[in-house]
Amino acid sequence: MDARIRGHDNGSVSSAIPACPSRGNAGSARLGSIADWWRYFLQLTLFYGDIALDIAADLLIADSERRCAAVLLRLSARRFADSDDPEPAGVSITQEDLAGAANL
Repeated sequence: MDARIRGHDNGSVSSAIPACPSRGNAGSARLGSIADWWRYFLQLTLFYGDIALDIAADLLIADSERRCAAVLLRLSARRFADSDDPEPAGVSITQEDLAGAANL
């Protein structure tokens, strides 16, 4: 399957082959040698997808004080912790980094 790409400078048209595992590039050969490569990729995708959703949920909070508190809870890994947990939580973060994370 060839894709036609128009050049920006002189209007010429050239053929390009999109990256595709069935074409046999070096990356697909390496991934093909590991039978369960997709499981590791899926685990990372789900893990970082959850983090991205938590960040988006924090940024959707309209009140800046509540948004800042939600960011601190997320960064200290206490967002979904039990309130009866006796261990104190701490976050080592500068005010500038916190303001950036909370979009203040």
